[in-house]
Amino acid sequence: MYNPQVTHSRIKEMSKVRKITIGEINKSAGLGENAISQLAKSQDGMITRNLYEIAQCLDCSVDYLLGRSENPQSHKCPVTLGEISNNSGVIGGIANSAPVTINNGKNEIQNNQEAALLEAFRQLDEMTKAKALIFVDELNGEK
Repeated sequence: MYNPQVTHSRIKEMSKVRKITIGEINKSAGLGENAISQLAKSQDGMITRNLYEIAQCLDCSVDYLLGRSENPQSHKCPVTLGEISNNSGVIGGIANSAPVTINNGKNEIQNNQEAALLEAFRQLDEMTKAKALIFVDELNGEK
């Protein structure tokens, strides 16, 4: 469960590590003068855009600020397609397989669209592939 106090604490911790004041982060992120301080008192937390801007200033992941990761640099850890293709996700199992076309009307068009999508996917860099696979799994309600 999200805890704004954890986020506030991690922002303070990272600001010390990066030797950036809270005021400088607020200003750089385009936030109000007391935005980060108010986070500690909040039950709702911050909007995504603000968290993203703060993470950019601190060169850390939003997941780290939210308490979802213990690694502040998790946004920089490359995930290989080989690691993802072993998961149970929809595309994970077919990401490295050759496209199959069934020659019977509607299924052929559908499979050609899938083949085009798969070809576009294969041309992405590894990190973008990882993000795409996670997105597809989220669309399908998988965790």
